[in-house]
Amino acid sequence: MSKHPAVQFLTAALARAEETAKPATPGPWGVRPPSDHGDGWEVCGRGPGHNGSRWVVGAESGGGVYDEADARHIALHDPGAVLRRVAADRQILAEHQPVKAVGYDGYGVAVIDTCILCGSQYAPYPCRTVLLLAQAWGWEASHAVSPQPEIE
Repeated sequence: MSKHPAVQFLTAALARAEETAKPATPGPWGVRPPSDHGDGWEVCGRGPGHNGSRWVVGAESGGGVYDEADARHIALHDPGAVLRRVAADRQILAEHQPVKAVGYDGYGVAVIDTCILCGSQYAPYPCRTVLLLAQAWGWEASHAVSPQPEIE
């Protein structure tokens, strides 16, 4: 059974998020207001091998985040938070697997793929839950099967 494009996209997006979060400063991350010697709000995190805080974005790295809301948003999405979200979304996806069932394919009775957890004879796979997860990670029906490229 081949995977639906939304499932392929979601699987790739989760893998990419995990790959970028694992090597980053683990956190938790926090913010500090601009200092007399720094530019903008600073985002810092704590991690193994660091004495105290390690700057993620701040004066030590050549600047800061100029808007407090941006700094707080960055800190909210520290690597630990991303990895917890990836793990939870993978569990949800694992619970919503396709299964063959007798159902209605739009033309009549047929064997269709439906969700083992929430599917019905009128609900083909992927179910609404899987589609919403994929949309949360940026998928639209018009997208290719790979996650959006990074902004450079």
